[in-house]
Amino acid sequence: MKTLFVLVGIQGAGKSTVLEALVNKGFTILKPSTTRPPRHPSDNEYHFETDQTWGNEPYAWEIQRPNAKYGMRISELESSDSCITVFDPKQLSVLHQAAEHIKHEIITIGLNTIASIGEQNQRVTRDTSRMIITQSDFDEQLKTVCSSDIVISGDSDTLFHAIKSVISIISSRGGVLNKEIISNFINANTLLLKTKPGKVQTASYDLHLADIYWCQGKFQTLDNYNNHKLIIPPYSYVLVQAQEEANLPKFISGSFDLKVSMFFNGLILSNGPQVDPGYKGALFCMLYNANDEPFTLKRGSSFATIQFFITSTISEGYKGPYQNKVDFMDFIKQKGLEPKGGKILERLDNLNNNLAPKISTYQTIFWAIAAIVLGVSAWLWSMLYSVYSTADSKVSAAEENLKKFEVQLKKANTDLEKLQKKLDDKNEKSK
Repeated sequence: MKTLFVLVGIQGAGKSTVLEALVNKGFTILKPSTTRPPRHPSDNEYHFETDQTWGNEPYAWEIQRPNAKYGMRISELESSDSCITVFDPKQLSVLHQAAEHIKHEIITIGLNTIASIGEQNQRVTRDTSRMIITQSDFDEQLKTVCSSDIVISGDSDTLFHAIKSVISIISSRGGVLNKEIISNFINANTLLLKTKPGKVQTASYDLHLADIYWCQGKFQTLDNYNNHKLIIPPYSYVLVQAQEEANLPKFISGSFDLKVSMFFNGLILSNGPQVDPGYKGALFCMLYNANDEPFTLKRGSSFATIQFFITSTISEGYKGPYQNKVDFMDFIKQKGLEPKGGKILERLDNLNNNLAPKISTYQTIFWAIAAIVLGVSAWLWSMLYSVYSTADSKVSAAEENLKKFEVQLKKANTDLEKLQKKLDDKNEKSK
């Protein structure tokens, strides 16, 4: 897809200066058309037309001003896949209307380089026609500038490198922002605010611990005196805020995670810290201590790294309730702060204290029941033993009587045999 980069800035914001630097570096700058006369013989900023020649070619958009017409030829717009132009904030609605029928993806780059109407008037003092007269007009134009897809500020060199980075990442379309691009954006007051020098890594930035945090049911504040350490109790969590604030363009998202050194020491970042494109505001996360010992963080220490990703297409940007919110209480309702959390050890102690009397009572009952059971068991054993002993004695007596009977039976058999023999002998003699 072809891309049109549009520099949006109040008169005197430095659009022409930046355009000149971009031209010198070989970037394609679109040349609009106008019916106003050239300001000087070497003026080649526009295709100069007359009222009679205006309209000989079709225009992607047209702007009617009191003394002249301005517009962009379709042929000019389609001459390059990636091109740059400028727009007055008051006329930006014309561009939005044209976006519906042109083939380019439009990326607006707001140049927020003028802080007051007085500064604006001073910058264009040589051309009174470019001065903004009323504060309301200035505020309205500044609001339009700040609603751009990305808003940058700084001197002309800073602006140039930031715009160059925008063009670079949109043209490559994909991946993680590298150190150079992150640095260029931070220098131009976009991507992140309130940053620290030298904290940009190869493809990330180190986030630092802010002073206010929430732990175990209350807010606490770090200082350089008696409270310079954040202590996370065992099996507890803490809600922390980064010193840095997000200021993401509408085509860049962010994602931050815990530093590896802390992860290996048992600290867990327990939420999913996705930062939407276009979000402007504070950065928060929940840290959970999975150790059975307290975990300590020093005031202002680096605790997480944030990476930035280019979106596949331009987005409308974050429009949620937390846009431009930077205070802790803007994010957490009081009701949500009632559960203290992180009291597992204290609760175990309380549970132990509550259970101790009950356990003692249960132990007394147990031993009483055990004594009864043992007593009954002993009585049953004695009864069984007595029955067994009696039965055993009777069996022994019966066995003894049986032996005597067997002896008598043998003797009777012997006597019977003798008697039978005598009878046999007697019968034999009588024959």
